[in-house]
Amino acid sequence: MLRSLIILATLLLSNLTYAETKQNKIQTLLDAQALSGITWGMVTQAQVTTGSAGYANIEHSQKMLHNQKMHVGSVTKTVLSLGVLRLISQGKLTLETPVQPLLPNLHFNNPWETRAPVRVKHLLTHTAGLDNIRMWQFLSTTPTPVTPLAQAFPTENKALLKIRTEPGTQYSYSNMGYTLLGMVIEAVTDQRYEAYLDQHLLIPLGMHDSTFEFTSQSANTTLAMGYHENQVAQSAVPVYTRPAGQFTTTASDMATFIQFVLSDGVLNGEAIVDPELMDKLLIITLQTQTKRVWKLAGVWHLQTATDMVLSAIATQAQLLVFAPISACSRSKRKVTFTLSTRTVKAPTMKRSKPCSSNYSS
Repeated sequence: MLRSLIILATLLLSNLTYAETKQNKIQTLLDAQALSGITWGMVTQAQVTTGSAGYANIEHSQKMLHNQKMHVGSVTKTVLSLGVLRLISQGKLTLETPVQPLLPNLHFNNPWETRAPVRVKHLLTHTAGLDNIRMWQFLSTTPTPVTPLAQAFPTENKALLKIRTEPGTQYSYSNMGYTLLGMVIEAVTDQRYEAYLDQHLLIPLGMHDSTFEFTSQSANTTLAMGYHENQVAQSAVPVYTRPAGQFTTTASDMATFIQFVLSDGVLNGEAIVDPELMDKLLIITLQTQTKRVWKLAGVWHLQTATDMVLSAIATQAQLLVFAPISACSRSKRKVTFTLSTRTVKAPTMKRSKPCSSNYSS
């Protein structure tokens, strides 16, 4: 009996030591990255796990919860792009649809208009030849949560929609391009893009704690506070280019989203996105003798000659890490992602570990 108690006590102490060591490592990471708090999730064939550490609100000593609502910045584009594919699946758009006729009040200064108009596929893949963003579109106290998206493109500014490279020939990241996609959604659905995506994408996927609508910390106490350097708090503010970066979600909902992205597009017997379009999410976009660049649902991947790939996006709030593409089938791929309350820099691309290992960001 005494021996059993000693063994049990040893196991409990071992588990406690492991938990403390893990927590210490997480805290060291938070300190090193100057992060106030994080939530994370890992998706495998067998299960979905989520976790959290640090603070959602430092001033109120509010600990970060596993189901904490977060703003995820430019990862919004990945989710919005799936909404566009849903419209295509419903026959309301095609990848080849020219954008100009859908948005007749805007003027694209496109020298290649005759042979290469800007199409939906170009906006999705950042190959329209558009500039990225103007500071006034992003940093302004003028817009409200319901400001018409067209106000991001005043007609008197003829240079704003200048096409600098022939559409479809070069990759150039563009927040304006995804703002235009929001306008395309509104043009074909005759409703605000936020309402359409919430109703026709998030609800069918079961992402019930997510929304494209504007949310602020003052109106929603479950939303983590944003922070600048030195833990200076920053509440959310509306922007002109909201389709490119306005999305509130949780680690659990993002895990649900990732599971769908790795599927064939069919959920509960319904084709949310046409399976053929789901196959197009993973394509070789550019190939050289030493590396390939891939795109998966708006996320770019680097594949080296050793067939190991790490894709990473660092935005205002989220980092996604995918396990090796070449070593795993779509259904077996493991995904680890982190949501943080601090702006971070994009990490250096490097080789990832095999699918069978635990790989966290």
